[in-house]
Amino acid sequence: MRSCKQQVKRILAIIVLMLFPAFLLLPGGAMGCVGRILTLGVANSEDQKIMAEMLSTLISESTGTTVNLVQFKTLDECRQAIKNGELDLYVDYVCSALLAILNSEKVKIETPDKAYSTIKHLSDKRFSLIWLKPFGYDNPNLPANVPQELKGVLNQATCVARRDVLNRFPVLPRLINKLGDKIPNQAMEELKRKKELKAAVKEFLEARKLIRWAIQ
Repeated sequence: MRSCKQQVKRILAIIVLMLFPAFLLLPGGAMGCVGRILTLGVANSEDQKIMAEMLSTLISESTGTTVNLVQFKTLDECRQAIKNGELDLYVDYVCSALLAILNSEKVKIETPDKAYSTIKHLSDKRFSLIWLKPFGYDNPNLPANVPQELKGVLNQATCVARRDVLNRFPVLPRLINKLGDKIPNQAMEELKRKKELKAAVKEFLEARKLIRWAIQ
């Protein structure tokens, strides 16, 4: 009888260990992040403000982490701030980021679909910045004089975070990557038309069960 009870305890312990990682990604489940603070940079554009609200709501609702938003006039200011360690994460765009480093380094892109892997590799190598999965929409605001090597490259938007931050918050990559391909251009345009941003973003996340959905 005693050996039977011990076997049951061992099985229960194994089940708990198997379920614990999944528990961390449940809404409100990542208790290890409660009381922590993240700083998210926001440039002065509509989609930046929408994604700042989206990311801060997703992270705070899912983990209990406080997300402080820091406003910047330009995307270049965000890039410099995260390199200086003043930010933990921000939203950037594939083609725009490649344009920003073309002056200091020759970038070789064989095909347009290699652009994301190129900027991901360069950012990690040079600045220890990690590019997560693209959200699905792209920013069409590019200079008219885009160099030939970037012709046809989609200006995909994604979250960029410091490597050391992701090491301290290991749940973040999987959590933020849940937004991967969830926000196509049409969805972004619909969000831009909403008058109440906070409510619209929360409804968007609840509808996709990315945060705890409201009980009707």
